[in-house]
Amino acid sequence: MSDQDYQKLDKRIKALEEKLGTSEKSEKKPKKSSAYNDFMKEYISEQKSKGSTKSHKELFADGAKAWNARRVP
Repeated sequence: MSDQDYQKLDKRIKALEEKLGTSEKSEKKPKKSSAYNDFMKEYISEQKSKGSTKSHKELFADGAKAWNARRVP
């Protein structure tokens, strides 16, 4: 393909992107975190600040158990 062909294709792509509104990546708004996510974030940070020597994986498992325990009547 010649340079002129590339320029024509580039113009067509830009025109189509403008028509569709996709010329720039749309900025996605961050999702609102769930109550579970907020709980886990707080739980793990509390445990680490208390000086827990458990791994993140172990703290996450403990946090999931604590979440379930507080939800069950």
